[in-house]
Amino acid sequence: MKPLILVYVDHPMCSMDCADATVDILNQSGLYNAQFVGPDSHPHLVLAEHLNKASCIVMPGGMGDADQFDDTLLFYKDVVQEYVTNGGKYLGICQGSYFASKHYFDLLEKVVAKQHIKTRKPSTKRTGPTTVPLTWLDKGPYETYFHDGAAFVLEDGSNHIPGLVLSRYENGDPAALIQKCGKGLVAVMGPHPEAPKWWYYSQSRVRDSWKTGIQHWMLLDIMKRLFKPV
Repeated sequence: MKPLILVYVDHPMCSMDCADATVDILNQSGLYNAQFVGPDSHPHLVLAEHLNKASCIVMPGGMGDADQFDDTLLFYKDVVQEYVTNGGKYLGICQGSYFASKHYFDLLEKVVAKQHIKTRKPSTKRTGPTTVPLTWLDKGPYETYFHDGAAFVLEDGSNHIPGLVLSRYENGDPAALIQKCGKGLVAVMGPHPEAPKWWYYSQSRVRDSWKTGIQHWMLLDIMKRLFKPV
């Protein structure tokens, strides 16, 4: 039986475009049964009984903030934390990776999600769509779709990032990593590995980058590693 992956949708905070792209890639791989979940999906809601049937929950990108989280997802904070710490898996992409940080679901250890554009020597200072070069397990660089994504920086007083750093920005900050969280695993990525071709064509600034910028294999690699010990 294929692992059940629940992809949360609450547009625009966790957008339908990001969720659609993620579900398509996972299902087209033939390895997973990816389904939508949440108030803008059918027919599931994010409740403990649905998460307990799932192998992983994915929080995709979108346009959210702390107030929107408090209005909607805060209700599920304990449910998500319990699910992951008891052995579940969480994947956060862009906005979903911010939500893994300590002010939200609080799943990450010794690191916080910070806007890459506000770090030292960022690859871009644009909040809008662009591409940024990433390394992946020290290989690359690979141009990757980016829309105000996170970097994962050490909390004050910490000197080592637990887990596996999969990807880094040009300045060395982690762009994607996997950590243990209780008995479960949490993976986060700042850029958008799920970005389809039409995203590039809808933005003149990145239109010419789709041939080298589509990195769906990164999403599949993250997912594969979520099902292996860190």
